[in-house]
Amino acid sequence: MVEIRLLGQDVAAAGNQWPHLPIPRNFTIFFTETRMGEVLNFPPGTYFLVPTGTGRYYRPMEVLGAFPLVWNHQNREFLMQENLPHLHGSPLANCLTVSTLPDPGYEEREAAARQAAERRAASRQATNRRALERATARRALEQAAAEKAAPDNAAAEQPVAAAPLPPAPLLPAPPAPPVPAPLPPAPVLPAPVTAAIGVPALVAPAGGALNNRYQAGNGEPVEGSSAWWRLWVTDEVVDRWEEEEAERQKIPIVVLE
Repeated sequence: MVEIRLLGQDVAAAGNQWPHLPIPRNFTIFFTETRMGEVLNFPPGTYFLVPTGTGRYYRPMEVLGAFPLVWNHQNREFLMQENLPHLHGSPLANCLTVSTLPDPGYEEREAAARQAAERRAASRQATNRRALERATARRALEQAAAEKAAPDNAAAEQPVAAAPLPPAPLLPAPPAPPVPAPLPPAPVLPAPVTAAIGVPALVAPAGGALNNRYQAGNGEPVEGSSAWWRLWVTDEVVDRWEEEEAERQKIPIVVLE
C-alpha cells in the first residue's frame, strides 16, 4: 500500500538554487532530477520535491511502498492528490529526489574547527598575559621612580625661613590743613523803603571828609554805596541798580500849551 506523507508547507528558493528542508549538522544532501518521461524511483531514506506548477514552489513529501513510476502530469496529480488538468498543456518541471546522508567529512571539519578555536583562545590568552606582564613591569618602574624622587621632592618642598623685614621708616606727621579765614558778616539789607524800590540806599559816612561820594575820609568805601556793594555783588548788578536809580531821579518836563 502506498503511503504519501507531506513534510510541510510548499518551499521555494531564490535564483538557480533548489529548495530543501533543514539539514542536520552532521548530514549532507544530494539532489536527483527526474525529467518528464523518465522513471521515478522511491528509494528509502529520501524525500521528494514535487513541482506545484505555481512559480518555483515545490511540495515536500515522503512516499513509502510505491513502485517506480513514469514522471508525467498524471503521476504528479497522483502524488499531490489533486486534479490539475489546467496544467497539462504547460511544461512539466523536473521532480527532485533529495537524499540525506551522513557527512563523511563532518567529524574532521569539526575537529579542525575546534583546534582552530583552541589556537585562537591560546593566542588571546598569551597576548593578554604579555600585556599584563608589561603593565605590571611599567607600574613597578613608575613606583620605583616615585620612591627615588620622594626624598628630593621632600627637600624641595621644605619651607625656607624668611629673613626678617627691616623696620618701616618713621614718616613725619602730615601738616595740619590750613584753617580758612572766617568770612565777614553778611551785609545788612537796606531800609525797607530802599528795598521797596530795589536800589540800595547810599549811607553817608560817619565822619571825615569825603574824597568822593563813594569813599569815606579814610579811603574805605562807604557802607551801602555802590563801591561797597561791588565788594559783595557783581559789577553788572550794581550797574543795573545805578541805571534804575538814575531813571527814577529824572524829573519829567511837562509842556503846557
